[in-house]
Amino acid sequence: ISFVSALVLLTVKQLRHDNLVNLLEVWKRRRRWYLVFEFVERTLLDDLEQNPSGLDLNTSRQYLYQILRAAAFCHQQNIIHRDIKPENILISQGGVVKMCDFGFARTMASPAEGGVYTDYVATRWYRAPELLVGDTKYGKPVDVWAVGCLLLEMLTGQPLFPGDSDLDQIYHIVRCFGNLTAHHQELFYRNPVFSGVRLPEYSCRVRLEQRFPVIAPAALDLAQVHLDITTQETFTTQSLYSIISTSPLCCCCCCGNHWGEYSSSLERGQVAITGCIISSHPQQKK
Repeated sequence: ISFVSALVLLTVKQLRHDNLVNLLEVWKRRRRWYLVFEFVERTLLDDLEQNPSGLDLNTSRQYLYQILRAAAFCHQQNIIHRDIKPENILISQGGVVKMCDFGFARTMASPAEGGVYTDYVATRWYRAPELLVGDTKYGKPVDVWAVGCLLLEMLTGQPLFPGDSDLDQIYHIVRCFGNLTAHHQELFYRNPVFSGVRLPEYSCRVRLEQRFPVIAPAALDLAQVHLDITTQETFTTQSLYSIISTSPLCCCCCCGNHWGEYSSSLERGQVAITGCIISSHPQQKK
């Protein structure tokens, strides 16, 4: 068994959680390893293909909570998934979410060890800026970014940043959030892949609220927390709980659905969810 395969097997064996696809059995035969996982009926991609305008708010909220639980558990075990995308989110007939495919997952080194990782991970549309510019010293924020992309894709039915190259992907991000941080710009110009290429800049931003005027501000705020391109440089800690608890949580006046109160700390650097209240309130009177 190769070193990489051994790492994947070790990672999968230690991850047991309700929102992770569980490994049932492992055996070796004729120099081949066979892994048997629990069966789950469909993927989030299947749901999105059947709902091209996006999922309803209640379903998106329930899926998001379970995806965050899965990511939180991985991060608590000091493991980064590095390939969170609709194809890797399984959904049972009962609506239980199971994150799967740990082929890119790795246990993080301690800060003292100064872990260095490959930037060739994650499907392009869900790659965080640090991966796109070639940073090899990244961490848990890459998963948080991918979850933010998933959230808006669930609500709209369309990928948030559908770039057709790494450079085009950066352009999509810059167009929405503004220029990359100084650190990311430095990495871009030091990366031989982009030798002789000018970093995309965009003076007239098209913000999330402009792109998605029908999405409730509370949901956009939640997505914005995941998609903070400055976190890697400033290392600020922003509590998701403080954002949710101090802002209106109504997602849609016409349907009366609310995002629940998350008792959590989530930033582009850490996911540590301790609990959540998911509720659907009666329709409010206008």
